[in-house]
Amino acid sequence: MYKNTIGKLLVHFGEEYSAKCVLGVATMLIAILPLCALSQTSGEIPAPVVDYHIHIQSLKMSRWLTPEQPTVDKLPEEFERLLRDKEKYGAKVKNVPALTDLYTKDALVLESGNPVWRHGSSAIDYVFYGTSIARLVPTGYEMNGSLGYITGYETDFSTPPKPVSSFIYTLRKEADGKWRISTESFTQNGHIVPIEHTPDSIVAELDAGGIQKAAALSVAFVFGSEDKPTAPGEYENVKGENDWVAKSVARFPDRLVGSCSFNPLKDYALEELDRCSKLPQIKGLKFHFADSGVDLRKPEHVEKVRRVFQAANKARLAIVVHLATRQSPSNPDLSRQQASAFLNGILEVAPDITVEIAHMSGDSYYPLSSDAGMEVFANAISAGDKRTKNLYFQAVTQERLDEAAITRLVKRMRQIGMNRLLNASDRTNASDPKGGKNPAPGDNWKLFLLLPLTKEEFKTVAGNVLPHMR
Repeated sequence: MYKNTIGKLLVHFGEEYSAKCVLGVATMLIAILPLCALSQTSGEIPAPVVDYHIHIQSLKMSRWLTPEQPTVDKLPEEFERLLRDKEKYGAKVKNVPALTDLYTKDALVLESGNPVWRHGSSAIDYVFYGTSIARLVPTGYEMNGSLGYITGYETDFSTPPKPVSSFIYTLRKEADGKWRISTESFTQNGHIVPIEHTPDSIVAELDAGGIQKAAALSVAFVFGSEDKPTAPGEYENVKGENDWVAKSVARFPDRLVGSCSFNPLKDYALEELDRCSKLPQIKGLKFHFADSGVDLRKPEHVEKVRRVFQAANKARLAIVVHLATRQSPSNPDLSRQQASAFLNGILEVAPDITVEIAHMSGDSYYPLSSDAGMEVFANAISAGDKRTKNLYFQAVTQERLDEAAITRLVKRMRQIGMNRLLNASDRTNASDPKGGKNPAPGDNWKLFLLLPLTKEEFKTVAGNVLPHMR
């Protein structure tokens, strides 16, 4: 496999952010936070009792979420020979003359570890000393006169083979009739492969972070996503995923508490809620308004969601809701309207259960739009609005926060009260090649400790335990 690697980060950030960006954010946080916050240690402040937001998913769901890789039935003979020669001569023990002959003299090779482009003899030196090849699997190609390309991915020799990088070779047919690589670029990691996020891996990460329990949230709502057309068997898939979650958390009854999920706008919503309420391992529900296309500016959406929340209240199922829509993270007015509609049209029918707003009314960071939504709730709480009696907020992870965002986040936290804030990592699949979308539970708490809060405020958040998690 390619030998260049980026040093492992303590905290894994979204795929779209480079290591340089991550280091920049960490440097920024250290620069702007007071020394008292940086001096906090795990010995002074206990680990949180609960992580309120960890996704758990079956292999079937993982396959549904994972983009399928294209395939090539058969490459042209010349292209096939080039790939096999690249494997043969570019392995750990290299045939230098034969490998050199696979490249044009003016070849360009991207050194992905830096990354910089190398040219000519420097490019060949990098191929010699900086890479080694295992198996190359093509995913696409084009042959057009004397020009062409091959795309694909590299695997190791394990069973089944594990993708370790992706590549693109642009090719040129030279005067001697041989196709050679004129440009080469590759990634540091292979594509994500479908894999379960098992209860075992969740509990292992809880143990590593010193956290006692977690809310294991189903992602069955994805089967009813507005981004995908309704297909036969949708509800069966939703039921199957929720049942898998219930069965999985039952293996760790003292560590994991299960929640079902589904699209609250669907015709089967109330039926699935009633069915889930009879599963002894299920204590709550997870709704994702953005993925489900819920827009509370639409009266028909308010009515459907209202019925679901009313039924959840009757069944005494706690609720976690991702309130933001697809558009609201970039639109403070829309975020404010969504929050107001939720407060005035939905929350009143669920007075007897806890309702948690994920990501502080936004997504996994805290832009102005999130604060606009939080302002609605904070003002209602400050005014003693009875509808907010059992309303809680999952604290956001600390990626992509600048000084202004930190300032408004802390101000809003203190306005609503630390007793309403819940530790939540939003952890996805810990076993995928990227290490999951968000930090592991323990790493997420370390990031939270960087906020300029007092020791007593941290202890309050760490100790918040809702009734369904006891």
